Formats: sequence, C-alpha cells, structure tokens
Amino acid sequence: MKTIKDRFESKLSPKNPVTECIEWIGCISNLGYGQIKVDGKVVKAHRLAYELKHGPIPDGMDVLHRCDNRPCCNEAHLFLGTQADNIKDMVLKGRNPRGESHGRSKLSQEDVDEIRFRLSVGEKQTDLAKDFGIHNSQITRIKNRFTWKQNQQPQSK
Repeated sequence: MKTIKDRFESKLSPKNPVTECIEWIGCISNLGYGQIKVDGKVVKAHRLAYELKHGPIPDGMDVLHRCDNRPCCNEAHLFLGTQADNIKDMVLKGRNPRGESHGRSKLSQEDVDEIRFRLSVGEKQTDLAKDFGIHNSQITRIKNRFTWKQNQQPQSK
C-alpha cells in the first residue's frame, strides 16, 4: 500500500527549468489548486507539500505561493502567512483587478468620468443611478472616490 507521500509525489511534474515550479498533475479544483484525498478528506496539494516538508500548519495560517502558480507544490515556493498577508501580496503584485478590468464591473472608466462630470454640473445621484443601471450607493462611492480612484478630476464631455 502506498504512503501519502508516495501518492503525493506520483502526481507531481518534473521541475520546470525556467520557473522551477513543480506542478500538481492530479485533480485540480475549480479555483486551480491541486487537491488530493487524505484520510477521506480533500486537501489542497500545496498545503500537503508544505506539511510533508515542515510539519503541521498552525491554526489560522495559509500556505502562500511566491510564484503565484496555484498548482505549484515546490516547497521552496511556499511560505506561511495569514489571509491579510495573502491579500497584501496580491495587491503588491498587481493581481487585484480594479475598475473595468474587474470581471463583474458594470461601468467603464468613460462611464465613471461621465458620472463625475454630470455630478459636477448638478445632476441628481438618483437620476444617474437609473441612467447607468446601478444603485444610488454606488454613485455615492464614485463621487467620494471610495471606488474608481483613478482619474482624480472629472473630465468634461
């Protein structure tokens, strides 16, 4: 009978000579992480890689990737951090979509510029919300620059 380590290692690619990633070639989750069953429970492959090398992961800690390659299980690319560390790492590396590059954005930068201009000439927020098909609270967030922080001055049309 194969050990967990043997099962784990049988599902790893050779090390990529350029990136040095060792990728999981077994089952992949819908979020792109390798996964394997251990004692009837599905665990992320990179977490198991970390545990096999370093021991148990402390409560409240995540296993983060230096390489930003979700299927990577190279222990040299993995490190412990909190969820806050993970978010900070994502922001520093520019992996947090903002504005119209966000997949669920209803507005373009041009729309936001128009909203800001129309606000500056006295149009009502409720009218703008209806025109753009968004909630009035989103107009407030745009107006107060809680969202869409780029382009600090409204542009005239």
